[in-house]
Amino acid sequence: MAFIFDLLLLSFLLLIVVFDTKKGFLRASVGFARILIALLIAVLLSGFLATVIDRLWMYPAVHSAIQNALESNGVIEGAAIVSSLPLGLRAIAALGGIDLRAIADSSVTTELSEALARPIAHCISATVSFLFLLIVSYFALKLLVPLLSKAIRTCSLLKAADTVGGLLFGIFHAFLLGWAVSFAAGFILSLFGSSLDETYVIRFFNHVSPIKTILWIFLR
Repeated sequence: MAFIFDLLLLSFLLLIVVFDTKKGFLRASVGFARILIALLIAVLLSGFLATVIDRLWMYPAVHSAIQNALESNGVIEGAAIVSSLPLGLRAIAALGGIDLRAIADSSVTTELSEALARPIAHCISATVSFLFLLIVSYFALKLLVPLLSKAIRTCSLLKAADTVGGLLFGIFHAFLLGWAVSFAAGFILSLFGSSLDETYVIRFFNHVSPIKTILWIFLR
């Protein structure tokens, strides 16, 4: 049974290497790290986009909604402002860490209502900007990288470099997946009181640290 499992895992890892070599370095590496790259883009650019959205659309809309709620209820106390806010705005304020209790204990002024609208609007703008950039970046990479890879592989020299890079990345990719699968399998086997002594591949990966191995390869 252990031999069969080792054979299946090695076959799976070999397929990973073959597929990444066929894809080439660009497609394989970006495909592997696409969500991380999209997250990085979203983190770097969402602040700027949130400022634009907040200034042009979100703050005026939120401020108008709060003002309308106050005027329709004729409230002049902080507690009345909080209770008269739409439920959606109160929920967003809570998620954004805005302390509505402090406002409820205060007297109401025009400046205070504006101060309430600003953090709520910024919270919405930041969330919308981050999710928008994350989704757009992810699908843009998914669409553009294959086209760029195809253009690169029209040159025989670049194609060879891309293929060799894909092979090396495939080995790296297979190593990480092998370590992750072996770690999970070893944990599951330990729950049933089974030993790793009979499985060569799982035992190998469970005694190898991927971080230390990578550092050893590049820093030796």
